[in-house]
Amino acid sequence: MPSFAEDTAVTRSHDWGWTAAIGERWYGPRAPLGGYVAALLVRALEAEIDQPERALRSVNVHFTASPERGALEIRVVIERVGRSMTTATARAEQNGKLIALAISESSVPRPGVGWTEPAPPEARAAEDSMRITGDLPGVPAFMETLDLRWAKGPRMFSGAEGEIELLGWLRAPGPGLVDAAVLVCLADAMPPVALVRATEPMVSPTIDLGVHLFGPLPVPDVDLDQHLLARYRSLRGEGGLWTGDCELWTRDGVLLAQARQLALAIPLEK
Repeated sequence: MPSFAEDTAVTRSHDWGWTAAIGERWYGPRAPLGGYVAALLVRALEAEIDQPERALRSVNVHFTASPERGALEIRVVIERVGRSMTTATARAEQNGKLIALAISESSVPRPGVGWTEPAPPEARAAEDSMRITGDLPGVPAFMETLDLRWAKGPRMFSGAEGEIELLGWLRAPGPGLVDAAVLVCLADAMPPVALVRATEPMVSPTIDLGVHLFGPLPVPDVDLDQHLLARYRSLRGEGGLWTGDCELWTRDGVLLAQARQLALAIPLEK
């Protein structure tokens, strides 16, 4: 199986800036995982900025159309370079059609106060949690590529009510390091809360995804052999739209990323 680094590689294109190949293994029922597409844009952004000391701290991606299988063209514009912060945008197109837009902020380390609230969630160990695979009913095919261990929460399409918290252990295919692209992808990789509340099969394409990242990148002493703990919650859903919040933690209780997305909830045609 190709590694995550291989699946998200970008190459320099004289015509467009950067080109990526959308991996077949990252598709769901209708489109590839939004977090995976966002990771491709992150790779192009980091390659264009080309300053490893300026780690990605924020990226907001708006998904405008579902990409087809094949090449994705990504144009990056460095909008501003300050003393400590770089602002850049990325535009992804396919056959002249806009697929996604992103804006990012990358920064050198800064001094300042530090804290983490709330405490990391309590979850049974990854080794004791059931792996979710793509051959299970209602599970997208890209779950064969990712390694997701379900640690807490109702099953999908169970019509669950009340306050819902989903916990899962996630890792992308290695070998490799846990870097910004990995974190952005995993922030969108758990089954959506909307599908847990649903009673019939649905899909939930992401409209926009915003991810904030903390600490040194790549993450020290953590690689893709180790699972990260993901916590997913949703405060609101109405009119076919819902918001989802995600946290990604190390096994040692270090918060690596927070994310929020706006997504659709679309019934599957019978």
